[in-house]
Amino acid sequence: MTTEHSIALASDCWSHSGPQTALQQIADLLQQCTDLAPVIAADRLSFSTKDLAADDRTRGILSAEGTLVGTQFIVVKLKILHAVATARFPASLFNKLTQPLSDRIRLIPPAHKPGADECCLWVELKVQATPLSLGRSDSLLAELRQLKKLAIDLEAELPGDLPHADLLRIYEPVSAFVEPLNPAASNPQEDDVIWSWACETMGFLDGTLSVAVATECEIAQRYALAWLARACQVGGRTLGHLLLTGVNPRGLTELARKAPGLLVVPAARLNLGSNPYDLSSETQAMLQILSSNLTPAIFTGSYPELQRVFHGGQGGANHPGLPVVRKVPDIQLEKLVMFALQLMSEKHGGLPQKHAAGMTARIAAALAAVPRPHAVEWLQTVTAKELQDWASGTRHPQDSTRVFLTALTSLKETLGGLSQRARVQRDECVQQNFLQSLTDSTLSRFLQDRVLGQQQALNKLVTKLRVEALTRPLHQPLRYCAQGTPATGKSESARLLAHRLNVPFVNIDAASMPDFYTASAQLLGSGRGIVGSHQSGRLEQAAKHFRGAVIEISDLDHAVPNVRAALADLFLQVLETGEAQSATGAMFSCANLIFAFTMNLPNNTDETVRTVIGFDDQLPEHEVEKRVVGEIKNMLSNAFLSRVGAPILFEPLSGRALGLIIERTLLDALQVASERLHITHVAFKLSRGLGQKVLATLGGRNATFGARGILERARSLTTAAVLGLQKKAEGKRALTLAVHLDDEGNLHLSPSNT
Repeated sequence: MTTEHSIALASDCWSHSGPQTALQQIADLLQQCTDLAPVIAADRLSFSTKDLAADDRTRGILSAEGTLVGTQFIVVKLKILHAVATARFPASLFNKLTQPLSDRIRLIPPAHKPGADECCLWVELKVQATPLSLGRSDSLLAELRQLKKLAIDLEAELPGDLPHADLLRIYEPVSAFVEPLNPAASNPQEDDVIWSWACETMGFLDGTLSVAVATECEIAQRYALAWLARACQVGGRTLGHLLLTGVNPRGLTELARKAPGLLVVPAARLNLGSNPYDLSSETQAMLQILSSNLTPAIFTGSYPELQRVFHGGQGGANHPGLPVVRKVPDIQLEKLVMFALQLMSEKHGGLPQKHAAGMTARIAAALAAVPRPHAVEWLQTVTAKELQDWASGTRHPQDSTRVFLTALTSLKETLGGLSQRARVQRDECVQQNFLQSLTDSTLSRFLQDRVLGQQQALNKLVTKLRVEALTRPLHQPLRYCAQGTPATGKSESARLLAHRLNVPFVNIDAASMPDFYTASAQLLGSGRGIVGSHQSGRLEQAAKHFRGAVIEISDLDHAVPNVRAALADLFLQVLETGEAQSATGAMFSCANLIFAFTMNLPNNTDETVRTVIGFDDQLPEHEVEKRVVGEIKNMLSNAFLSRVGAPILFEPLSGRALGLIIERTLLDALQVASERLHITHVAFKLSRGLGQKVLATLGGRNATFGARGILERARSLTTAAVLGLQKKAEGKRALTLAVHLDDEGNLHLSPSNT
């Protein structure tokens, strides 16, 4: 038994001598290339080292441990970094440093324990548990030296500790509204001027007086607040910065009471809801409540920003202690740059000291080359770009900061001025429709078949429209002016034009508008706050129609003088620029519209301009046009007429044309009336010259009243005739009725012989 047992032990020792030898060799290599002293465990299955002291952490690998796993591998773990939990590396930099590592080396993700202030970064590599040959030993030694260099490089890139993490825990109950401000880390003797200012300001706060800290820029403000937080720290107090975008006096006093320390409030975030005449009393009451609650506040901003809140208002009283005005002393530019880098690098987890000095010098040199106001204005922007370039691994030429600052100081344009924009042009589909319809050779015949007795005027109208469609700039609406006595076809031709173009027809009757405000509301909409102001005006509605529209502006001559002048001025703008401005201030394009200005001349001037004294009873057309143009200039303006163009004259209707109009009206009215009375089996045939006979019954009034009075007469005759027909036609078969005028001037219907 003894012999067998001894043999077994010898065999076991022999089987483990290889892995244990390898473990010892790895420990020796670690001691050779690092400052660590591995200690082999009693069972010879593992080794470990003590952590290097904090002062020795720049020497490389901080600690190591190796463990024999079975008989095949030895797992070696090396701690290469020890930092605060909030430390951050730029991803590009970390990837660059770790890229040379061999495939055998595995980074172990840091394990963050809840509430822990520190974390560690470990790497792991597996080594075969066999004695190391000379080649394997050299290879492992090279990997260990590579890891040592990585540890040294990471330590050098390690951001400085973010101080006062305990402040976050103090402010955690109000973290949604207030964030703590870190005290300045520098020695007060390094900036005794700002330290004296902070201590004196703290004295006012200790006396429960709120203070207004006026600074020239955001970074100078944060710098002053950091020293003020340092002065608060000496007295056992803290500062918290308001996070809310806006707060009223009542909410401010409540937050000041709940905050763990003194509250810092940007003046721009203070919402005062009272009217301007109550501004003084409201701000004074707020400051007095803060003082009586022993919770004075610190208001920050530029001097103009603070003045807008605490100026006292008209007739208000001011007191130098409500609040105490504290202007921050001038701060050296280099100190502002250093502080800006420290403050803004917190977003990136901090900035390593080896980079801070070079960045500070580069930014300060660039800012020193521009005037002080520009330097403090753009300090934060330049610093933010430098930090972003560093975090992303971007490398720029040495003078890139100066070039960037030059670009910043050359900025002049703002969005507060006028915009340079291309004029809105007529929609392509609308323009194509206008061209196709207005240049159609059948357009004249279409209009003349429906508007009788105005062949010359309609030809001129079609010519005018073709000129407009072909030559008018695309940002301007099409337009024409039609003038003539009432009921001569001016409005009807505009309506027919819209029908031909297959677009909406809109009539704007200037005579129906009693005052300028009504006219403006109808066309351009109402200002905000007025009933119905959510709806756009009629002009805007028509202008935004996808097919365009024909808008008739009728009876400008009959509008009251102030309305006529206002509308003339409005359309001067619309016709020239192609745009109009709604009541809410928004501009809209009128390029898709066709404006038809139809008018008479007031006070029977239509007749007088066509009247001649002498033997000749008819004026030449050019003389009539000259007189009409003169009257329109007097009524509106020469500028308006120059934009609309020469008026197209619709002459008074002749007897023959009126007769044809009467006959057409009679036939249409007979057909419509019989259908409405459900008499569907009759047809009508007008006797020869019926229109002229009806016209003769009206005497000489037809020239004055135009077609409208004649049409009413024709409809009246039709009504009596159809009502008499209703009883005669009951039960009859289809028949054709002859229509003629009897001796008494009534319309008579009788069976036709044909």
